[in-house]
Amino acid sequence: MINERLNHRLRDTDTILQVNQKFIILLEEVEIIAHANAVSDELVKMLKEPFILAEDHHIRIETTISINLFSKFDLKLAAFPRKIKLDK
Repeated sequence: MINERLNHRLRDTDTILQVNQKFIILLEEVEIIAHANAVSDELVKMLKEPFILAEDHHIRIETTISINLFSKFDLKLAAFPRKIKLDK
């Protein structure tokens, strides 16, 4: 149910990962924080709407979102090992 709502808002180039009860959303090509904030606000608003489980049974969930911006350069650096063992 949550996945369906997230997929409805996100682009085909974005990625959703679910880890236990948490979701990780990777937004491709976000150049300014304002765009990420706008998406975040829309997702929170959308997820505040009640989920209908049965005709007379609705639930609501709480949502918190953290935003981290990474450039392609940052991700390339993250792929390198922290320590490099040099042969002597």
